[in-house]
Amino acid sequence: MARRRCGNQHLAIAQAVRNSGGLVLAQVERLSAAGTLHPQHVRIPGIMVDAIIVAPSDQHQQCFGEDYNPAYCGDVRILFESILSLPMDERKIIGQMDFVPQIAANLRNMDKRVFRKAPMGLPPTS
Repeated sequence: MARRRCGNQHLAIAQAVRNSGGLVLAQVERLSAAGTLHPQHVRIPGIMVDAIIVAPSDQHQQCFGEDYNPAYCGDVRILFESILSLPMDERKIIGQMDFVPQIAANLRNMDKRVFRKAPMGLPPTS
């Protein structure tokens, strides 16, 4: 769990499985001796786990297409300047065509919500 992104839901899922009579299986890369793991890296307490499956590291993809990227789980920070720009092709044009109207719609919605309401505690003006 130390190299995972979005690891907050695992405990809730394990608790739901236990409460409904299911078995909680933990797939791990390696076994560690008791007391050797950092407490913040333990997401599911051992008392919740019914069985442990040791699998090779190639069975632990962080997401589709990438085995492990430390930036996804906050281990490293990526500078904005180091992110490569997509080449101007049909994928980028289609993505921009979908993205720009959403920004405009959000700005219009923000305009209606923010600027047409009076501040709290003051009566609306006519």
